[in-house]
Amino acid sequence: MKPLLPALLLGLGISTASITPAAAYPVDCAILLCLAGGWPASTECAHARTVFIARITPWPVEPPLQIWNCPMRASFRGEAKPIERLFDIAVTFRMTEGPITFYDTKEGGLVSVRVASSMDVPRTGRIENGYGGINEAETWGKNAPWCDYSGLADGEHTFEVRATGPTGNSDPTPASYTWTIDTVAPDTTITAHPDDPSSSANASLSFTSTETWSTFECRLDGSTFSACTSPWTYTGLNYGIHTFEVRAIDAVGNTDPTPASYTWTIHRQIFLPIVVN
Repeated sequence: MKPLLPALLLGLGISTASITPAAAYPVDCAILLCLAGGWPASTECAHARTVFIARITPWPVEPPLQIWNCPMRASFRGEAKPIERLFDIAVTFRMTEGPITFYDTKEGGLVSVRVASSMDVPRTGRIENGYGGINEAETWGKNAPWCDYSGLADGEHTFEVRATGPTGNSDPTPASYTWTIDTVAPDTTITAHPDDPSSSANASLSFTSTETWSTFECRLDGSTFSACTSPWTYTGLNYGIHTFEVRAIDAVGNTDPTPASYTWTIHRQIFLPIVVN
């Protein structure tokens, strides 16, 4: 089977008054520009086309156009006011030889959108399609004229509400509520520990977190995690190998999924008598 070469038209609201050469962009921006231009003859577009085809040959293994890797995404961040982004996409398939089969796969979609983890459906995210289907159970693999994905990103949010009377008078001081969404777990680092090997049955370990106001849980040699503070000290340890683990928990309860760990060995000291003739 020869590679499938779809024609993809994108309405992105991008001005063509000043066109930047594809070579100035990562490959996904080159794919976007070259595909929209009908694959013009150039070294950059030839490379972009090769990458595009490799992603869907002999079957889709990843999205052929990964638009989130294009620097345009930088303009999507840091805006204080609400923003809207519209992608108007039309796809035409022109078969060159034999049949083609489309498989049910997320990774092989022609267009994929990556969202902040806080916008996952189990958190604040919501998926709705044009037929009223809600979330993946009712939208995954279903044909629909449109699909909407909404949710709140990490950071501070403020909700305001005001009442308006029958004569049109509105509350001049709307009630408001501000809250912060934080789905990012802290990272834990051990900053001080015993030597390895060590001859001491006592050990003191210090640790920090990437997030201020984090609390910590520690465990030794696979025991149950329990609350601890830095530095944390053990006394009377047995000879042999010991492993210390510590994980940070931030102010909203996000727990480091990969605790920091340190392993060391305590050697037994043997004193031999000295005989002097």
